[in-house]
Amino acid sequence: MADNGWAIQNISLDSCIGDTSEYYVNITDCPNSIYLPSAFTPNVDGKNEVYEIKGVLADKIKYMAIYDRWGKKIIESNNNILWTGENYPSGIYSIIVLVENKKYVKNITLIK
Repeated sequence: MADNGWAIQNISLDSCIGDTSEYYVNITDCPNSIYLPSAFTPNVDGKNEVYEIKGVLADKIKYMAIYDRWGKKIIESNNNILWTGENYPSGIYSIIVLVENKKYVKNITLIK
């Protein structure tokens, strides 16, 4: 198996190996990727506890702001920060992110 890929082998439903060749799929980050999750669940189960922007461009964020459903700005930063959702009720929030002269706008669902 390659360091950054997966080997795939064809096996039939009755567990017979039908194709013995291997195929490698390389998985690499897109050079201009940014991932803004659509939801998070800070409910102390150890999964999705904070809202975190990821991707290659996450460290290049110049501005981000999160707004509640009434348009009140609740978080503002000149870089990428984590949001715990603490002291805010479940609901829909909006995020605006500026990175490399591009503006990203997305809704976030906070589920408690």
